[in-house]
Parts: sequence; structure tokens; C-alpha cells
Amino acid sequence: MKVEFKDGNESKTDYVQLVDFTTVSNNQFLVVNQYTLAGTKGNRRPDVIVFINGLSLAVIELKNPADSSADIWSASNYKRIKMKCLTCLCLTKPLLLAME
Repeated sequence: MKVEFKDGNESKTDYVQLVDFTTVSNNQFLVVNQYTLAGTKGNRRPDVIVFINGLSLAVIELKNPADSSADIWSASNYKRIKMKCLTCLCLTKPLLLAME
């Protein structure tokens, strides 16, 4: 990723690597259950969010298999609605999953 910064009065440009694909152990992984995020339409709480180095990698929506109205279509539609409200997650284009 291209980064611009000032070194004294001089403007400089450099590149940073957000994920270390060569040495995976250099990255920080975090999986969070029921993490509350402030969105444009109020607070939202996705079931599971997977982060790598602080960037959202995946958002997982878990549906109750005992609920007869919980199907893949309602889960994915619900996830789309949620993501519109979670602009902070949309910046990194996370993978969206809906599971029973």
C-alpha cells in the first residue's frame, strides 16, 4: 500500500505491506464473537468477525438451524443490510459468510 508522509519539511512516499504472506507468523489473527460496531444506522453486532493485523477479513453470520425461517437467502440478505450500516468494515471488503 502506498503511504505518503513528511520527514521534516520533505514529503516522502513509501510502500507498506499490510499482511506478511512470506512469514505468516508475523501477522496477528483475531476471531471475535458478537463484536459491537458503531455504524451509520446505529450499532451492529455481527456474529463472528475475523481480523488479520486489525483488518476485517471475514464476517460470519450464524443462523439457528432449528429456526424454520432461517435459510441461506434470509441470512445473506440480512448480511447485505448489515454491511451497508457497517461502513468501517466495508473499507476492507471482507468475505461474507452465512452458516447454519
